[in-house]
Amino acid sequence: MEEFANVLFEESIPIEIDNLFEGKSQIVDQMIRKAAKGVEGVWLSEAGGLEQVTLESFKRAVDFAVKKQGKNPGKWEWGEFHRVPFNHPLSAISPLNYLFNHNEFVPMGGSGVSVAAASFNRKSGAITHGAAWRSVINLSNMKQSYNVVGPGQSGHVLSKFYHDQISDWTTGKYHITHTDKENYIKNSYSLLLQPK
Repeated sequence: MEEFANVLFEESIPIEIDNLFEGKSQIVDQMIRKAAKGVEGVWLSEAGGLEQVTLESFKRAVDFAVKKQGKNPGKWEWGEFHRVPFNHPLSAISPLNYLFNHNEFVPMGGSGVSVAAASFNRKSGAITHGAAWRSVINLSNMKQSYNVVGPGQSGHVLSKFYHDQISDWTTGKYHITHTDKENYIKNSYSLLLQPK
């Protein structure tokens, strides 16, 4: 989709303006849908039509994949490109990055418009934005829900819960959360703070 937009707009829209062109993928999606129904817009017509633009964008996408992962498509892996770093905000200050960061990129499926949506940098593949907390709730049983927090529940770097949910967050697994008193006490850790 990225290359499709490039083929359509790169000759007509200066890079400075293109960088401000939010929602481009939705516009391109609509253009493709309309063209597939026989209503080809001006942008597509001027670029050679749907078939020509599709072919050129496919060639460019393949060239990009070859550059990133080699000439053997059988060895290409989306997760080798689409990865999440989970950088802590304090890691922007060196050498705190060695203490606070998970120190490795974690492969992840999907895209910015799929289930478990995660936006990513189109050049590096690094995931830049995604839901910090995902929750699924059965409205007929509000006392139990399914949750995952990336990368973990604790903000304390030495806690075992600091990044214990990275694998679950990146693979779409959830944890059962209870809100009724009996299950909550039985299945949780608690810290009681009392004034002296």
